[in-house]
Amino acid sequence: MRVTRATFSELWAQLLEAKRPYVTAGTLQDYATQGRKRLLPGFGDMAITAIDEDRVRDWLTEMAELVAQGELSAKTVNNARTCLSMTFGEAVRRRHLPVNRAATCPSYRSSGPRSTTCASSRSTATSTRAPTASVRSPSS
Repeated sequence: MRVTRATFSELWAQLLEAKRPYVTAGTLQDYATQGRKRLLPGFGDMAITAIDEDRVRDWLTEMAELVAQGELSAKTVNNARTCLSMTFGEAVRRRHLPVNRAATCPSYRSSGPRSTTCASSRSTATSTRAPTASVRSPSS
């Protein structure tokens, strides 16, 4: 690990600049909007090393409340969570953090039972769909 005093907003700005050559202008604009509207208000001034899973869980709870009030969609929350995870992933890659603080937090589910707590391990999903039959092409 490398010692850093970088704030989330500093790392976010570096990440956006690093992504610029690899994503479309629209994608970059979407990232910037997620940061400005949802990530920077919650994490901006915090040192990247001070943000733990509890803080991420609190943020997800805040986002879930906005969904319940009809102010955000579940997709918007999941997009913001992806950007958050992407930022922590960059911090891990730069050796500022040992683990991605958002990686074990589940995506927001808009219907059915939901959890905004971070899981210590991922559960495996079991499909309830019937297996599909394989289709063979006719012999010639």
